[in-house]
Amino acid sequence: MWQIVYSHLDQACAIDLHYKQTESGPLNVALFIVCMASHPELESDPGKAGNQCADNIWFLDEWRQLDICATAMTNEMKNKLFVMKKKTEVFMEDNELTSLTCKS
Repeated sequence: MWQIVYSHLDQACAIDLHYKQTESGPLNVALFIVCMASHPELESDPGKAGNQCADNIWFLDEWRQLDICATAMTNEMKNKLFVMKKKTEVFMEDNELTSLTCKS
């Protein structure tokens, strides 16, 4: 269970750290999330999945920054994760979705 929570935190950190940083930020974040969601080792080793996906998307070593963000779990990060959860729930309700899946 902690692996899934950790992978969600990594994705939340990617959004928080990179979404608005550059013009390609939204695309890079989307690619990172799709890579994580479809990675064969996501459930068994989300750290390895996240590291490989970060290396595939960004040229610099972004994984360390994402890992620190995900494991720190400050009150600010908990709040951001809660806001993202609520936005996802509203999106799913507005679009009459019961689950989100990535097709490879």
